[in-house]
Amino acid sequence: MRLLRQGTNASQWEQQKSQTLESYKEAIAYIQQAVFSGAYQAKDAAKRAALLTRFAQIFPDSPYANQALGVAATAYQQAQNAPKMLEVANGLLAKDPNNLGMLLLLSDYYCDKADQLSKAEAYAKKAISLLDAAPKPEGVTDEQWA
Repeated sequence: MRLLRQGTNASQWEQQKSQTLESYKEAIAYIQQAVFSGAYQAKDAAKRAALLTRFAQIFPDSPYANQALGVAATAYQQAQNAPKMLEVANGLLAKDPNNLGMLLLLSDYYCDKADQLSKAEAYAKKAISLLDAAPKPEGVTDEQWA
């Protein structure tokens, strides 16, 4: 990979960068998948959560980034680290407001807090509305889907 030479203008640099990234696209995708998979397989829930959160920070545009954050939030819940679980789950919802997994996770979390029942209800209602609009998966009968 060539570095920016002194005197190269920004337009040339962007074009060169774009071409280089495109030529390494498959290798980058492979590395992202391998790193995600390794972090996902960590046995300790707190370590898995931290690794997956770090993955999403390093590769914010990766197709695995949101999945990593979702798994990290549930891993923080398993590790009984509610503040980190809330931070990651709310961060993911800020990026993806219709993330069904996070809506359910937060609804479940808040339903156990007497002073937070309105939050639990809001998350649950949004999750239900998303499910009502979801298309029926292939191979599922109408009866099963209902």
